[in-house]
Amino acid sequence: MLVGVNLCACSPGEERLKQRLSRSERLTAKRSIPQATPKVADPSAECRFCDPGPHSVTGDSPCVDQQSYRSTAINALHFQCIRLIKPANKHRANMKLLPIVLAIVGVCVAERIPEARMMGGTNAAWGQFGSTVSITTPFLLHCGGVIVDRQHVLTSAQCVLNTQNRLIDPYWLSIVAGDIALAPIGARRQTRRVSHIFVHPQFNVFTQENDLAVLRLDRPYDLPSNTIDIARRATRITPSGQACQFAGWGATGALMTEVNVLQRFLPITVNDRDLCNQPANHAGRVRETMICAGNVGASTGAAPCNGNLGTGLYCNRQLVGILSFGVNCGNANNPPVFTQVRNYDRWIVQQFNQTQGLPPNWTPAVL
Repeated sequence: MLVGVNLCACSPGEERLKQRLSRSERLTAKRSIPQATPKVADPSAECRFCDPGPHSVTGDSPCVDQQSYRSTAINALHFQCIRLIKPANKHRANMKLLPIVLAIVGVCVAERIPEARMMGGTNAAWGQFGSTVSITTPFLLHCGGVIVDRQHVLTSAQCVLNTQNRLIDPYWLSIVAGDIALAPIGARRQTRRVSHIFVHPQFNVFTQENDLAVLRLDRPYDLPSNTIDIARRATRITPSGQACQFAGWGATGALMTEVNVLQRFLPITVNDRDLCNQPANHAGRVRETMICAGNVGASTGAAPCNGNLGTGLYCNRQLVGILSFGVNCGNANNPPVFTQVRNYDRWIVQQFNQTQGLPPNWTPAVL
């Protein structure tokens, strides 16, 4: 059973009561406010991991409900929620609680939630795919990305939206570069936070068209580095039959087993778009701005699994695409589809000079 920490605010009744109390009365009344005790949540109930910290400007804290976990194939899990009454001095209390909360949640996530997976593949060597990064997000739990500038990372727009298709606060994203394993921490690792998020304005949440987001880091990477590199973006058409490599994060093994997530790469071949658009496959969903590559039939040799949205497809050592859908984990009729980077090169470069990120709770134009 997955044990989580729910840091949501008090119930509406408790919150209103606390607001009416003066400082002295609050001390007296503290004993009368019922403290919620740990309990096993009903599978049909809303059980959320929340932290109403000071960075949740609009109150839209990074909560992951049970449905979002089902969407990542964790169907069998239920949740325990521990509710903590939010103290009067929110900022100071949250800062004191933050290390404890992160430690508890980190243990739960590391031990119980399936991390990024791949079918087959080869462990990457130090610096072999130096532009590949790991992105930790409170919603999809793990995504990948590619360094496209000293202070910018390219990923899937899906990785920065919550279950209501609203923009995640940049504060909650953490990016790891320069390492080939998520644990233990390597000496060459550089970890960054995100200061701004730029999602393509025409991203369509249903068709996954224009599925790109540029993340601005809180500070540039320290370059030159033997393990971190800036990706060279392809500018020419990649033909069908081209042999490429998919570089992401994963581990082989049974789902729900404790694993060490490593940077891995798969040999992958570009498919003809007409093949991928056949009714048995993606039925016309693969557009000209996308590129389809990888297994069409069932495969046990090489296929991306969960936790790899936003990772890169490389052909001739150039970045060709960003994984958008078709995360088939070896199943037939669902070949991987990537957003084709060459079609968006101008938009990507424009984001490097943007001075203002998207507002909290921003939603895509096409819903």
